[in-house]
Amino acid sequence: MESELRVRLTGRYIQPATVYLVIPSKHVVANGYPADSRNNEYVFLTPDGKIPLPQGVTGYILTLGKSNDQVTLGKLRWAIGRSQRLSVQPGLTTKTTFDKAIAEMHVDAPQIDDLPPLIDSLNIRNRSEVRRLDSALLLLQTKRPGNCDCIIIGEAAAQACDLK
Repeated sequence: MESELRVRLTGRYIQPATVYLVIPSKHVVANGYPADSRNNEYVFLTPDGKIPLPQGVTGYILTLGKSNDQVTLGKLRWAIGRSQRLSVQPGLTTKTTFDKAIAEMHVDAPQIDDLPPLIDSLNIRNRSEVRRLDSALLLLQTKRPGNCDCIIIGEAAAQACDLK
């Protein structure tokens, strides 16, 4: 259903940030981008914030960034509706908090394209795991449909951009 979604970052750790729309039930993670002439506001499909979204399902806004070589994280859970203007306040995070935030969304970590460098920033000792996630990300990016800015999971690949 045609909806409107705008996300505003607030607080001290707003830039640089990568903003994601996560819809676990549809196996979708979509990148946000800055809205035209809106300070710290992000949209996901069109500059006016219009986007087809499933109604009444759980969605998340996830923000990832770095500040002075530390990782920042913001997460907001909400029930998707027709018109939303959401605010997220990112903050400094730890590996434990980061892992918990990802696990609570029930999505696979390799879907998030900034994850490998951020994992490195969180001082994971297993460099082979970082390389594995990097490889998984590259594979996922080659499998998405042409007009889709989502990163798709498994068998849902053919339907993930059909959010109606």
